Amino acid sequence: MAKMSGQRWASVCLAVLLLGYATVAAINGLGRWISDEGDPHAPPVFPYDTMAARALATRSLVNNAPTQALPFARMALLGDPVDAQVVGLIGRSEILLGHGDKADAAFRVSAGLGWRDTATQLYWYSRAFDLGDADMAAQRLDAVLRQDPDFLARDSSFADLTASPEGRAALAARLAEHPAWAVKFYAPRDALTPELLTDRADVVRRMPKAALQCADVAPLVNRMLQANLLDEGQDLWSRACDPEPGLVHDGHFRGLDLDGKGNVTFFNWQLPASGTVELLFDEAANGSRTLDMRVNGGISRSVLRQLTILSPGRYKLSWAMPEQGPAALAALRVGIGCTADRGEAVAAQADPAAPGRAMIETAIDDTCRARLISFWLAPGTRVHISDVRLERVGA
Repeated sequence: MAKMSGQRWASVCLAVLLLGYATVAAINGLGRWISDEGDPHAPPVFPYDTMAARALATRSLVNNAPTQALPFARMALLGDPVDAQVVGLIGRSEILLGHGDKADAAFRVSAGLGWRDTATQLYWYSRAFDLGDADMAAQRLDAVLRQDPDFLARDSSFADLTASPEGRAALAARLAEHPAWAVKFYAPRDALTPELLTDRADVVRRMPKAALQCADVAPLVNRMLQANLLDEGQDLWSRACDPEPGLVHDGHFRGLDLDGKGNVTFFNWQLPASGTVELLFDEAANGSRTLDMRVNGGISRSVLRQLTILSPGRYKLSWAMPEQGPAALAALRVGIGCTADRGEAVAAQADPAAPGRAMIETAIDDTCRARLISFWLAPGTRVHISDVRLERVGA
């Protein structure tokens, strides 16, 4: 495992101090003390007002004054000698003073008093990197994030841990327990490089398949597709979402959600939002569905789309459609383009090889591998489509 640098630890520690200061100040009304006349560092109730002492210790640390913070932390300890956060204040002060051995001794004591002191967990997270102990690093980061899933250094900590195979395996074991912070791992707060996205995907691949839930993993799949990690994104989606075999996913619309909530990845059918599009389902006994579509208003609308990954060749897209008249076929335009633009769509035609089915046939070049299957419907025409299929029919 790579070791965490001193600079990274300092940035993590500062984030913790700021968070701790905000919390304690709110509890103790520290702002009132600051505005009072006299020395704000001398509350009249020492040595036993531990909350006042810990507030002032934290304030001193935020002001990068560990020399002032340490006496306040020791005063707080007199009133609350078995509180992990108080002992953690001493550890924070000592580490900022450069007293590594004393800081280590303090954090050993605070570690034995429970898992809820963030600074203690981060100290041992850092030490785990020094010791090359991926499991301990994952456990400590898990403890931090269970308290605060929005921890400021969350994504940089994930980056540190996922940089090694051992770290990714250890983090996979924690994610498999479905902690509350898992959603933050799958849906990063900040933009990530392709390398960092690939590392996160490898964590998911190391999880037991039974622990994966498609809706949870979907945001990471979509981020990978947006970063042009097409094969990696498709592989992750295949592992987490159990797609149907074939080039079209869910051709019978069994998983399609008309309210859009279940259409979680770009590989799922998407329903473009428009108040002029009417969509209904006709259910079959075997669970298959027919999509009943109509556009109101004055212009054609995109009514249905799905992303698929295709290599160059000639493809046939077909679907069941009882409306076989010229007007209905002309009203429905379908494309397999690099974008969902109507200009990439062509009019449907009756499938000569299968009565009751409509189709388009098109050549796909190497302009792009990520292709959008897009259905556009002209206003005033109702059509019913089901059993969508895509097959390669030539080079």
